[in-house]
Amino acid sequence: MTIAEIKKAIESGKIKFGAKEVLKHGADKVFLAGDARQEIEDKIKEKGIEVIRLKEDKEKIAKELKLEFLSEVFAIGKKREKKEEAKDKPIKSRKKKSDKE
Repeated sequence: MTIAEIKKAIESGKIKFGAKEVLKHGADKVFLAGDARQEIEDKIKEKGIEVIRLKEDKEKIAKELKLEFLSEVFAIGKKREKKEEAKDKPIKSRKKKSDKE
């Protein structure tokens, strides 16, 4: 996988930047900069997310993607629940102010 894939995801709006975003919302695939911290890779892998480490460092990636910031984590897509799992989850209802009384 290459920086071209990340660029395509940016253009389509299907990308997340940063470890916090990935750990909070999940992803189908994560690209790490070559100089990304090992602890970040380990945390993402613990979540069962595919991790691909690039050769390029975060500065070179930012330059090639014309980003105005550095990032060591680039996530593409988001894992979706299987329909069967979603059926089992209860539907949360909101109470109206009049129902609280």
